[in-house]
Amino acid sequence: MSGQPPPGSIIGGATAAAIAENDSEFPTWVRNWVHYEHLASGFYKQAINARKVRDEYEERIVGSLERRKMMNAVLQLKQGKYKVMKETTSSPLSLTNIEGLLHLYFKSKGAAGRDETSEIISFIKQHRQQNHNYRLRRLNDPAATLPAPAGDMM
Repeated sequence: MSGQPPPGSIIGGATAAAIAENDSEFPTWVRNWVHYEHLASGFYKQAINARKVRDEYEERIVGSLERRKMMNAVLQLKQGKYKVMKETTSSPLSLTNIEGLLHLYFKSKGAAGRDETSEIISFIKQHRQQNHNYRLRRLNDPAATLPAPAGDMM
């Protein structure tokens, strides 16, 4: 494989050949990016699955300790000591949650207070900071094939 994209491939309005002419390593960069994009995607999916299974076991362990009234037990293993700890988490401050809380706030003020939730949420949406970055995104093209492995590039 030559390391060059197929003839006539279009990349951002320019042909792949034109880009390769100006920057001979461009096709290698693209192939490597695609390779690591797939790798990262696989790791992400594996991590999600591992956390799900881990959480199921944790639920069983904590449930068993709770039934036996041993919530203060210390599990001593080769890998270290483990203890059930109480963890407190708060709901995320999403706009939906904030909107609901604002409705409750204005409702608690009674008839004297006017519900300004819609105006406040609108103001927040209009004035929140936005950052813009350019990223590569894969388009869902069923005809697309995976590139050659990273070591088979030129």
